[in-house]
Amino acid sequence: MTLRIASSKELSAWKGQGMSSSVAAQLQAHLENVDRQKKTLATKTPRGKQGRVVQEPPYSPLPPTDPAIQLYRACVKRWGRFQSGGDVLMEVLVVPGRKFRLDIAWPRKMLGAEHDGWEFHGKYLEDFKKDREKYVAITAQGWSVLPISSHQARFELEDTLDLIQQALDARPDNEDFTIRYTKAGYAVYSKPA
Repeated sequence: MTLRIASSKELSAWKGQGMSSSVAAQLQAHLENVDRQKKTLATKTPRGKQGRVVQEPPYSPLPPTDPAIQLYRACVKRWGRFQSGGDVLMEVLVVPGRKFRLDIAWPRKMLGAEHDGWEFHGKYLEDFKKDREKYVAITAQGWSVLPISSHQARFELEDTLDLIQQALDARPDNEDFTIRYTKAGYAVYSKPA
């Protein structure tokens, strides 16, 4: 179960419904920390005008419950974010002219990981067929795709990361590519013509 609490008022309502005091105290501290970080930091610009310092939203100090997020964070911890000089990108478009996105990608190795939970990827025949079409189209571009289950992301994470490392070691290096970003924030992988 995922519980989204965005304010102290919402937290108070949940306290009255049997939430333990220790969990409530953790959540209250987290909400106060997020509120502090959301406030705009005023700085002086070279012309003496007031400006803003833009910061990335902080990770929650509470562990994520979504296995896809757990997997992504573990990959970033092990291999680093691509934007910061590491290897891992999230939500990458790799098939020209198609909206097929890899959940997690290592562009230098042309390796992707897809979080395949039963809820969205196996419950309905049409979703299953779309996933097979996506995997074939991505593979036709020279990529390898690793399907990762929710169970692997939740309960076998270290073993799964070790298997990903084996797959990375088996793939050749590829430095001839570019990454650009869409307005929606998706990374777009492309190779020169």
